[in-house]
Amino acid sequence: MIVKHIKPGPQDVRFQDHAFDFALNTREQKKEFSKISAEFEARTNGFQITEDGVGCKKEIPKWVFLKEEVQKVLLTAFPKLHTEPRQRKKAGRWAQVIDMYYIQGMTAEEVAEEINQSRIIVKRLIISISRVSKGLAANGCQRKR
Repeated sequence: MIVKHIKPGPQDVRFQDHAFDFALNTREQKKEFSKISAEFEARTNGFQITEDGVGCKKEIPKWVFLKEEVQKVLLTAFPKLHTEPRQRKKAGRWAQVIDMYYIQGMTAEEVAEEINQSRIIVKRLIISISRVSKGLAANGCQRKR
């Protein structure tokens, strides 16, 4: 087998000196890293830096303050709300999220903690609510009805 040596160039791959230091892969190091990252997340509380300063501003649509518009969104997403218990339960969850996230001003993390769901599920609920309020289906496609 012939080995060719390639001259260093822009495609040359380099590693940091500690990249293969096996002492850094101990269980204690991993625990310490996860502890540090958890403390960092707790300090930052999920906010981002914006032009105005710390924190994210969320746009609150005007329809959330009108009872008829909220009912319209819920009935659009759940047309059998009055007859099927499963749709009634989901519509109740949506109403809860609309109230806590938009009207009370809670973050998605706080809402998730309140309703015992993960943050990802709450974020997806908020996206689905937003889509339905714009006249789309919950998955973002055009409504069939």
